Amino acid sequence: MNKIFFLIISIILTGGLLLAQPAGTQGQGQGAVAPQSRYINPANPTPFEATPGELVSEEIDLQSLSEKERKNLDRNQKAESLWNNADYRDYDKSFTELYKLSRSFANNKYRLALSSYQAGVNSIIKMRDAVENFRKDNETAKHMGEKWYWQVIDRKAQEERVIRRMQRKAKIDAVTYFTRGVNHLDEIASSSLREKIAFKRLLSNIYRNWILYQFDLGNIPQCTRMLELYIQIDNNEKEYPAHKYLSQSYAFQENLVLKYGKNANESDLLRFRYKKNVHLLRATELKYGKESVEYKHIVNLVNRDDIISLQN
Repeated sequence: MNKIFFLIISIILTGGLLLAQPAGTQGQGQGAVAPQSRYINPANPTPFEATPGELVSEEIDLQSLSEKERKNLDRNQKAESLWNNADYRDYDKSFTELYKLSRSFANNKYRLALSSYQAGVNSIIKMRDAVENFRKDNETAKHMGEKWYWQVIDRKAQEERVIRRMQRKAKIDAVTYFTRGVNHLDEIASSSLREKIAFKRLLSNIYRNWILYQFDLGNIPQCTRMLELYIQIDNNEKEYPAHKYLSQSYAFQENLVLKYGKNANESDLLRFRYKKNVHLLRATELKYGKESVEYKHIVNLVNRDDIISLQN
């Protein structure tokens, strides 16, 4: 009886310990998959992807070096120690420029870009939290001074104006941070380091967020070049929203020419229209497939658009 009693107690305690573990952590022994980290609050979504904190290790792997490379490394380290001069200043910066190809320079610029990216995303997250709290506060407020219906309408309109100002300021701040991030990454001159997965991922993240909020701010023509650069990175070309945004950007410029470009070059109009339709078709193909009803419908719209442009 005592053995059975202790066996029951141990089962209960073991079950309690399993239940006490945080969600997603049970069974993380050998072969278990670790839970994904939360980068998006479902109540406050914003595009935010995990990015490594370092572009490349600065430690030299001696095992990967050839005998000749190890000898050169040892010789250069000894020479540097002999010629060490804390007061040395360059008269010609040509040789010092090679530092921009180094791993330490790339890591420094990468970390600055990552910091700018995170600051930009955080400004959007904080703004959305502030907007949500602002709405809740106004919903729970009593507004005792409101006697007429028009006062309610005025108050709600004023609240929306305040929210739009909050959103605009946060998006301008975010775009400023993302621009700094792009500038930092542009300073990394080493072509081999620019091909690193971490570099391309961070660059894609910054481009994407820059485009999203510039688009919201109405700076649509500026998004065109960034979108073209974005789809050139690895498999980004297969993301249909990028083509949707690019199609919208070209459509915006086409409409500007039609509206204001009385003396504009007709080739610009045809180029914008062509690019608009190319990316519209690509977005539809990626999302629905070439055999879908949706794709065939867009093909008809594009053909009609081309006929109208030829007639004009």
